[in-house]
Order: sequence, then C-alpha cells, then structure tokens
Amino acid sequence: MDLMPEAQLMRALILDYVDNYDAVKEALLEWHARMQQGQKAPMPARLPDLFDVQKLIDGVGKIISRAHAINQTGTVSLAVFRRAVELMGLAVATYVEDPEVIKKIETAWGHIALDPKQAARKRRDDDAIDAEVLTDDAS
Repeated sequence: MDLMPEAQLMRALILDYVDNYDAVKEALLEWHARMQQGQKAPMPARLPDLFDVQKLIDGVGKIISRAHAINQTGTVSLAVFRRAVELMGLAVATYVEDPEVIKKIETAWGHIALDPKQAARKRRDDDAIDAEVLTDDAS
C-alpha cells in the first residue's frame, strides 16, 4: 500500500495554508479596521486558525508512520489476510478428507491470536499460533 501520494497532498495543503496565512490575516485585520470606522466591508471568507495547521501536520505524521510500519514489518491489509485464509480453507477442503484431521486443523486455527496482547496470553498454550494483522482502519 503506497501512502506517499496522501502524505504529499497533506504536505501541499500545509504549504498552501502557510503561504496564504499572512494574506488571510491581513484581510481580516483590514476588515476589522473598516468595521471599527463604520464602513461596510465583506468579511474574509476564511479566518486563519493555527490549529488547522496542527491537524494537517498530525495527519502527515500518521500517514508517514503507517507507511513506515507497513514497509518495515511486512504487514498486510485485513482484506489480503482474509483472502489468504479463505484460500487456505479451500486448500484444506480440497486435499484433506479425514474428518479428524479437519477437526484438528479447525482447533489449531481457533488458537490463532490476531491481537498482539491476546497472542502474548496464548503463548502459554502449547499449540497456539501467533500472528499480527494491520487493519485498514488503523489510525
């Protein structure tokens, strides 16, 4: 999953905001001065707010952090994981006929811990399989 286009877009929004901040601030000050003098003037369409920049910066940081985690750990999306599990189930159903073996496979799969905290608890089980999955909605 390539998140760099989103990070670049967020960076561009930050630069645009910073580049236009002074112009918006000046327009707001001019509007305020005219209103103080009793003149009617259109209010600037947008008021400057530094919290907007902070939100954009936080967004860039989250995107880059997520991209880094994906690239460094070799994690896969939940959709890819679900597809792999489905194909594994089809392979078992195709090649395994013994109901006892299928039951043992189902039991072993039931011990798979997808949550790292749950995985740590299950390590005490003698036949537990540990895994970690990065979901698409992680933020």
